[in-house]
Amino acid sequence: MLKKITIPLFLLVFLFSFFIVRNVYSVNTILVCKTPEQRGYKKCTERDRQNMYNWYQDSIKDIRKRGGVQSGEAVKLQNDYNQMLSCCDEDNNRYNQALTDYNDCLVAKEDLRQTCISSAWSCGEWSSCSSTGFQIRVCDKILGYCGYEFQSPPTSRYCIYIKPECNSWTYSDWSSCGSDGTKTRKITSSFPVGCENGNPILSQSCLYVPETNIAKNDGNKLNAELERNENSTNLKQEVLSREKENEVKANNTIINRLNGRILLQVEEKGEAWYIEPISKKRYFMGRPSDAFDMMRSLGLGVSENNFLKFEKSGVPSSFSGRILLRVEKSGEAYYVNPVDLKMNFLGRPDDAFIIMRELALGITNYDIRQIPLSE
Repeated sequence: MLKKITIPLFLLVFLFSFFIVRNVYSVNTILVCKTPEQRGYKKCTERDRQNMYNWYQDSIKDIRKRGGVQSGEAVKLQNDYNQMLSCCDEDNNRYNQALTDYNDCLVAKEDLRQTCISSAWSCGEWSSCSSTGFQIRVCDKILGYCGYEFQSPPTSRYCIYIKPECNSWTYSDWSSCGSDGTKTRKITSSFPVGCENGNPILSQSCLYVPETNIAKNDGNKLNAELERNENSTNLKQEVLSREKENEVKANNTIINRLNGRILLQVEEKGEAWYIEPISKKRYFMGRPSDAFDMMRSLGLGVSENNFLKFEKSGVPSSFSGRILLRVEKSGEAYYVNPVDLKMNFLGRPDDAFIIMRELALGITNYDIRQIPLSE
Protein backbone atom coordinates (compact mmCIF):
# COMPACT_ATOMS: atom_id res chain seq x y z
CA MET A 1 0.00 0.00 0.00
CA LEU A 2 1.36 3.36 -1.07
CA LYS A 3 2.05 5.91 1.62
CA LYS A 4 0.55 9.35 1.00
CA ILE A 5 3.22 12.06 0.75
CA THR A 6 2.36 15.69 1.58
CA ILE A 7 4.51 18.41 -0.12
CA PRO A 8 4.38 21.88 1.47
CA LEU A 9 2.76 24.59 -0.70
CA PHE A 10 5.80 26.93 -0.61
CA LEU A 11 7.96 24.10 -2.03
CA LEU A 12 5.56 23.55 -4.92
CA VAL A 13 5.64 27.31 -5.75
CA PHE A 14 9.44 27.33 -5.66
CA LEU A 15 9.76 24.31 -7.99
CA PHE A 16 7.23 25.75 -10.44
CA SER A 17 8.99 29.15 -10.53
CA PHE A 18 12.36 27.48 -11.01
CA PHE A 19 11.03 25.47 -13.97
CA ILE A 20 9.56 28.59 -15.65
CA VAL A 21 12.74 30.63 -15.16
CA ARG A 22 14.96 27.89 -16.54
CA ASN A 23 12.81 27.45 -19.63
CA VAL A 24 12.34 31.16 -20.36
CA TYR A 25 15.73 32.67 -19.62
CA SER A 26 18.33 29.96 -20.20
CA VAL A 27 18.05 30.56 -23.91
CA ASN A 28 21.58 29.89 -25.07
CA THR A 29 21.86 26.56 -23.21
CA ILE A 30 18.40 25.13 -24.04
CA LEU A 31 17.68 26.30 -27.60
CA VAL A 32 20.47 24.95 -29.86
CA CYS A 33 20.09 25.50 -33.61
CA LYS A 34 21.82 23.02 -35.94
CA THR A 35 22.38 23.25 -39.67
CA PRO A 36 21.10 20.46 -41.99
CA GLU A 37 24.68 19.20 -42.33
CA GLN A 38 25.09 19.08 -38.54
CA ARG A 39 21.95 16.97 -38.38
CA GLY A 40 23.32 14.57 -41.01
CA TYR A 41 21.27 15.71 -44.01
CA LYS A 42 22.84 15.92 -47.45
CA LYS A 43 21.45 17.61 -50.52
CA CYS A 44 21.13 15.62 -53.76
CA THR A 45 22.77 17.79 -56.39
CA GLU A 46 22.36 17.94 -60.14
CA ARG A 47 25.73 16.30 -60.44
CA ASP A 48 24.44 13.36 -58.36
CA ARG A 49 21.49 13.03 -60.73
CA GLN A 50 23.82 13.13 -63.73
CA ASN A 51 25.94 10.37 -62.23
CA MET A 52 22.80 8.26 -61.71
CA TYR A 53 21.79 8.82 -65.29
CA ASN A 54 25.24 7.89 -66.61
CA TRP A 55 25.20 4.70 -64.52
CA TYR A 56 21.78 3.80 -65.89
CA GLN A 57 22.84 4.39 -69.52
CA ASP A 58 26.03 2.35 -69.13
CA SER A 59 24.12 -0.52 -67.51
CA ILE A 60 21.33 -0.62 -70.14
CA LYS A 61 23.93 -0.65 -72.95
CA ASP A 62 25.59 -3.63 -71.33
CA ILE A 63 22.27 -5.49 -71.13
CA ARG A 64 21.52 -4.73 -74.78
CA LYS A 65 24.85 -6.13 -75.86
CA ARG A 66 23.99 -9.33 -74.10
CA GLY A 67 20.50 -9.32 -75.70
CA GLY A 68 18.64 -9.08 -72.44
CA VAL A 69 16.52 -6.02 -73.08
CA GLN A 70 13.29 -7.97 -72.57
CA SER A 71 14.62 -9.81 -69.57
CA GLY A 72 13.84 -9.24 -65.94
CA GLU A 73 17.33 -7.76 -65.54
CA ALA A 74 16.35 -4.68 -67.59
CA VAL A 75 13.14 -4.24 -65.62
CA LYS A 76 15.06 -4.47 -62.35
CA LEU A 77 17.55 -1.88 -63.62
CA GLN A 78 14.75 0.55 -64.47
CA ASN A 79 13.19 0.08 -61.04
CA ASP A 80 16.53 0.62 -59.34
CA TYR A 81 17.08 3.83 -61.34
CA ASN A 82 13.60 5.15 -60.47
CA GLN A 83 14.18 4.29 -56.81
CA MET A 84 17.46 6.24 -56.84
CA LEU A 85 15.71 9.29 -58.29
CA SER A 86 12.97 9.02 -55.68
CA CYS A 87 15.54 8.82 -52.90
CA CYS A 88 17.26 11.90 -54.35
CA ASP A 89 13.99 13.86 -54.19
CA GLU A 90 13.34 12.69 -50.64
CA ASP A 91 16.86 13.73 -49.59
CA ASN A 92 16.26 17.19 -51.00
CA ASN A 93 12.89 17.49 -49.28
CA ARG A 94 14.40 16.47 -45.94
CA TYR A 95 17.35 18.85 -46.47
CA ASN A 96 15.08 21.79 -47.31
CA GLN A 97 12.87 21.09 -44.32
CA ALA A 98 15.94 20.92 -42.08
CA LEU A 99 17.14 24.26 -43.50
CA THR A 100 13.73 25.84 -42.81
CA ASP A 101 13.80 24.45 -39.27
CA TYR A 102 17.29 25.91 -38.78
CA ASN A 103 16.26 29.41 -39.93
CA ASP A 104 13.10 29.32 -37.80
CA CYS A 105 15.23 28.25 -34.83
CA LEU A 106 17.57 31.23 -35.31
CA VAL A 107 14.63 33.65 -35.41
CA ALA A 108 13.07 32.10 -32.31
CA LYS A 109 16.40 32.14 -30.51
CA GLU A 110 16.94 35.83 -31.28
CA ASP A 111 13.39 36.68 -30.18
CA LEU A 112 13.92 34.85 -26.91
CA ARG A 113 17.29 36.54 -26.44
CA GLN A 114 15.79 40.00 -26.95
CA THR A 115 12.93 39.13 -24.58
CA CYS A 116 15.46 37.98 -22.02
CA ILE A 117 17.56 41.13 -22.36
CA SER A 118 14.58 43.49 -22.14
CA SER A 119 13.40 41.68 -19.02
CA ALA A 120 16.83 41.57 -17.43
CA TRP A 121 17.83 45.21 -18.00
CA SER A 122 16.23 48.51 -17.07
CA CYS A 123 17.46 51.54 -19.04
CA GLY A 124 16.86 55.24 -18.39
CA GLU A 125 16.10 57.98 -20.93
CA TRP A 126 18.73 59.14 -23.41
CA SER A 127 20.57 62.31 -22.40
CA SER A 128 20.50 65.43 -24.58
CA CYS A 129 23.02 65.47 -27.41
CA SER A 130 26.43 66.67 -26.19
CA SER A 131 28.77 68.97 -28.13
CA THR A 132 30.88 65.88 -28.95
CA GLY A 133 27.93 64.32 -30.80
CA PHE A 134 27.00 61.60 -28.28
CA GLN A 135 24.01 60.64 -26.15
CA ILE A 136 24.30 58.37 -23.13
CA ARG A 137 21.98 56.48 -20.78
CA VAL A 138 22.33 54.19 -17.76
CA CYS A 139 21.22 50.54 -17.90
CA ASP A 140 20.90 48.48 -14.69
CA LYS A 141 20.66 44.69 -14.57
CA ILE A 142 17.57 43.70 -12.61
CA LEU A 143 17.56 39.92 -13.26
CA GLY A 144 20.43 37.46 -13.34
CA TYR A 145 18.75 34.66 -15.26
CA CYS A 146 20.07 35.63 -18.70
CA GLY A 147 23.63 34.76 -17.79
CA TYR A 148 26.84 36.64 -18.58
CA GLU A 149 26.68 35.76 -22.27
CA PHE A 150 24.18 38.59 -22.82
CA GLN A 151 25.65 42.09 -22.95
CA SER A 152 23.94 45.24 -21.76
CA PRO A 153 21.76 47.13 -24.27
CA PRO A 154 23.57 50.11 -25.92
CA THR A 155 24.40 52.87 -23.43
CA SER A 156 25.74 55.40 -25.96
CA ARG A 157 24.91 56.44 -29.50
CA TYR A 158 25.77 59.06 -32.10
CA CYS A 159 23.61 62.15 -32.49
CA ILE A 160 23.65 65.46 -34.37
CA TYR A 161 24.55 68.35 -32.07
CA ILE A 162 22.86 71.67 -32.87
CA LYS A 163 24.37 74.69 -31.19
CA PRO A 164 21.83 76.76 -29.22
CA GLU A 165 21.15 80.36 -30.22
CA CYS A 166 22.78 82.98 -28.02
CA ASN A 167 20.36 85.06 -25.94
CA SER A 168 22.71 86.95 -23.59
CA TRP A 169 26.07 88.68 -24.08
CA THR A 170 28.78 90.46 -22.14
CA TYR A 171 30.29 93.41 -24.03
CA SER A 172 33.41 95.51 -23.99
CA ASP A 173 33.13 99.27 -23.42
CA TRP A 174 31.80 101.44 -26.26
CA SER A 175 34.41 102.92 -28.56
CA SER A 176 34.65 106.67 -29.03
CA CYS A 177 32.21 108.14 -31.54
CA GLY A 178 33.53 107.81 -35.10
CA SER A 179 33.33 110.35 -37.89
CA ASP A 180 30.50 108.28 -39.44
CA GLY A 181 28.32 108.96 -36.38
CA THR A 182 28.52 105.48 -34.86
CA LYS A 183 30.27 103.86 -31.94
CA THR A 184 31.00 100.14 -31.61
CA ARG A 185 31.79 97.46 -29.05
CA LYS A 186 32.82 93.80 -29.02
CA ILE A 187 31.42 90.62 -27.46
CA THR A 188 33.56 89.27 -24.63
CA SER A 189 31.33 86.29 -23.77
CA SER A 190 27.93 84.85 -24.69
CA PHE A 191 25.35 82.58 -23.08
CA PRO A 192 24.55 79.70 -23.16
CA VAL A 193 28.10 78.38 -23.47
CA GLY A 194 28.96 77.25 -27.00
CA CYS A 195 26.03 79.14 -28.57
CA GLU A 196 26.02 80.97 -31.89
CA ASN A 197 24.09 83.66 -33.80
CA GLY A 198 21.50 85.70 -31.92
CA ASN A 199 21.10 89.48 -32.18
CA PRO A 200 23.78 91.24 -30.16
CA ILE A 201 23.90 95.06 -30.30
CA LEU A 202 27.39 95.93 -31.51
CA SER A 203 26.90 99.47 -32.85
CA GLN A 204 24.94 102.56 -31.92
CA SER A 205 24.46 106.02 -33.38
CA CYS A 206 26.17 108.91 -31.63
CA LEU A 207 27.00 112.61 -32.03
CA TYR A 208 30.47 113.05 -33.48
CA VAL A 209 32.35 116.09 -32.13
CA PRO A 210 35.76 116.48 -33.82
CA GLU A 211 38.72 117.67 -31.82
CA THR A 212 39.74 121.12 -33.09
CA ASN A 213 41.94 124.04 -32.23
CA ILE A 214 39.25 126.55 -31.30
CA ALA A 215 41.44 129.60 -31.63
CA LYS A 216 42.62 128.80 -35.16
CA ASN A 217 40.02 126.66 -36.85
CA ASP A 218 36.50 127.09 -35.48
CA GLY A 219 35.77 130.37 -37.22
CA ASN A 220 37.06 129.17 -40.59
CA LYS A 221 35.14 125.83 -40.39
CA LEU A 222 31.93 127.56 -39.43
CA ASN A 223 32.20 129.97 -42.35
CA ALA A 224 32.98 127.09 -44.75
CA GLU A 225 29.99 125.09 -43.50
CA LEU A 226 27.67 128.10 -43.89
CA GLU A 227 28.98 128.65 -47.39
CA ARG A 228 28.39 124.99 -48.35
CA ASN A 229 24.83 125.11 -47.00
CA GLU A 230 24.13 128.30 -48.91
CA ASN A 231 25.55 126.85 -52.14
CA SER A 232 23.51 123.68 -51.65
CA THR A 233 20.32 125.68 -51.18
CA ASN A 234 21.07 127.81 -54.24
CA LEU A 235 21.77 124.70 -56.37
CA LYS A 236 18.50 123.09 -55.34
CA GLN A 237 16.49 126.25 -56.05
CA GLU A 238 18.18 126.66 -59.42
CA VAL A 239 17.53 123.08 -60.55
CA LEU A 240 13.93 122.97 -59.32
CA SER A 241 13.18 126.32 -60.95
CA ARG A 242 14.59 125.09 -64.27
CA GLU A 243 12.61 121.86 -64.16
CA LYS A 244 9.33 123.56 -63.28
CA GLU A 245 9.66 125.82 -66.30
CA ASN A 246 10.17 122.81 -68.60
CA GLU A 247 7.72 120.38 -66.98
CA VAL A 248 5.32 118.61 -69.40
CA LYS A 249 2.26 116.42 -69.04
CA ALA A 250 2.76 113.34 -66.82
CA ASN A 251 3.25 110.02 -68.62
CA ASN A 252 1.98 107.13 -66.48
CA THR A 253 3.76 104.52 -68.62
CA ILE A 254 7.17 106.07 -67.91
CA ILE A 255 6.28 106.72 -64.25
CA ASN A 256 5.27 103.09 -63.60
CA ARG A 257 8.29 101.71 -65.45
CA LEU A 258 10.77 103.88 -63.51
CA ASN A 259 8.98 103.94 -60.15
CA GLY A 260 11.48 103.60 -57.28
CA ARG A 261 14.52 104.11 -59.55
CA ILE A 262 17.32 106.67 -59.23
CA LEU A 263 17.76 108.64 -62.45
CA LEU A 264 20.64 110.74 -63.83
CA GLN A 265 19.72 113.68 -66.03
CA VAL A 266 22.46 113.08 -68.59
CA GLU A 267 21.58 116.00 -70.89
CA GLU A 268 22.16 118.50 -68.08
CA LYS A 269 24.91 118.19 -65.43
CA GLY A 270 24.11 114.64 -64.34
CA GLU A 271 21.68 115.71 -61.61
CA ALA A 272 20.37 112.75 -59.60
CA TRP A 273 16.64 112.22 -58.98
CA TYR A 274 14.78 109.66 -56.86
CA ILE A 275 11.31 108.50 -57.95
CA GLU A 276 9.46 107.92 -54.68
CA PRO A 277 7.23 104.78 -55.10
CA ILE A 278 4.22 105.99 -53.07
CA SER A 279 3.77 109.54 -54.39
CA LYS A 280 5.30 108.60 -57.79
CA LYS A 281 7.06 111.96 -57.87
CA ARG A 282 10.71 112.79 -58.39
CA TYR A 283 12.92 114.25 -55.65
CA PHE A 284 16.12 116.13 -56.39
CA MET A 285 19.03 114.48 -54.54
CA GLY A 286 21.44 117.44 -54.73
CA ARG A 287 24.67 117.05 -52.78
CA PRO A 288 25.53 113.89 -50.73
CA SER A 289 24.28 115.35 -47.43
CA ASP A 290 21.04 116.57 -49.09
CA ALA A 291 20.46 113.18 -50.71
CA PHE A 292 21.14 111.34 -47.46
CA ASP A 293 18.71 113.51 -45.48
CA MET A 294 16.09 113.26 -48.21
CA MET A 295 16.30 109.48 -48.42
CA ARG A 296 16.01 109.04 -44.65
CA SER A 297 13.04 111.43 -44.48
CA LEU A 298 11.24 109.31 -47.07
CA GLY A 299 12.26 106.03 -45.40
CA LEU A 300 9.91 103.38 -44.09
CA GLY A 301 10.63 101.91 -40.65
CA VAL A 302 10.67 98.10 -40.41
CA SER A 303 10.90 95.87 -37.34
CA GLU A 304 14.05 93.82 -36.74
CA ASN A 305 12.04 90.63 -37.16
CA ASN A 306 10.85 91.65 -40.64
CA PHE A 307 14.29 92.90 -41.62
CA LEU A 308 15.88 89.54 -40.76
CA LYS A 309 13.17 87.79 -42.80
CA PHE A 310 13.99 90.03 -45.77
CA GLU A 311 17.71 89.18 -45.41
CA LYS A 312 16.98 85.45 -45.35
CA SER A 313 14.10 85.06 -47.82
CA GLY A 314 14.29 88.20 -49.95
CA VAL A 315 12.38 91.49 -49.98
CA PRO A 316 8.72 91.35 -51.14
CA SER A 317 8.08 93.17 -54.42
CA SER A 318 5.71 95.56 -52.61
CA PHE A 319 8.84 97.22 -51.10
CA SER A 320 10.51 97.74 -54.51
CA GLY A 321 12.34 101.07 -54.64
CA ARG A 322 11.60 101.91 -50.99
CA ILE A 323 14.09 103.16 -48.40
CA LEU A 324 13.89 100.86 -45.38
CA LEU A 325 14.95 102.09 -41.94
CA ARG A 326 16.12 99.48 -39.44
CA VAL A 327 14.52 101.27 -36.50
CA GLU A 328 15.61 98.70 -33.89
CA LYS A 329 19.21 98.77 -35.15
CA SER A 330 20.40 102.41 -34.86
CA GLY A 331 18.12 103.49 -37.73
CA GLU A 332 20.34 102.07 -40.49
CA ALA A 333 19.01 102.91 -43.97
CA TYR A 334 18.76 100.47 -46.92
CA TYR A 335 17.69 101.14 -50.50
CA VAL A 336 15.74 98.29 -52.19
CA ASN A 337 16.91 98.25 -55.81
CA PRO A 338 13.85 97.60 -58.06
CA VAL A 339 16.05 95.70 -60.53
CA ASP A 340 16.94 92.78 -58.22
CA LEU A 341 15.06 93.64 -54.95
CA LYS A 342 18.37 93.55 -53.06
CA MET A 343 18.89 95.81 -50.02
CA ASN A 344 21.82 98.24 -50.35
CA PHE A 345 23.19 99.70 -47.12
CA LEU A 346 23.39 103.51 -47.03
CA GLY A 347 26.15 104.30 -44.54
CA ARG A 348 27.71 107.74 -44.43
CA PRO A 349 26.29 110.45 -46.74
CA ASP A 350 29.22 110.28 -49.18
CA ASP A 351 29.13 106.46 -49.34
CA ALA A 352 25.34 106.42 -49.73
CA PHE A 353 25.50 108.98 -52.54
CA ILE A 354 28.12 106.94 -54.41
CA ILE A 355 26.11 103.71 -54.07
CA MET A 356 22.92 105.33 -55.28
CA ARG A 357 24.60 106.94 -58.27
CA GLU A 358 26.10 103.55 -59.20
CA LEU A 359 22.60 102.08 -59.27
CA ALA A 360 21.21 105.04 -61.21
CA LEU A 361 19.79 104.95 -64.74
CA GLY A 362 20.55 107.67 -67.33
CA ILE A 363 17.53 109.49 -68.75
CA THR A 364 16.87 112.25 -71.28
CA ASN A 365 15.39 115.65 -70.40
CA TYR A 366 12.19 114.90 -72.30
CA ASP A 367 11.52 111.61 -70.53
CA ILE A 368 12.33 112.78 -67.01
CA ARG A 369 10.16 115.90 -67.37
CA GLN A 370 7.15 113.61 -67.88
CA ILE A 371 7.57 112.58 -64.22
CA PRO A 372 6.00 115.15 -61.82
CA LEU A 373 8.20 117.13 -59.42
CA SER A 374 7.68 116.82 -55.65
CA GLU A 375 6.28 119.84 -53.87
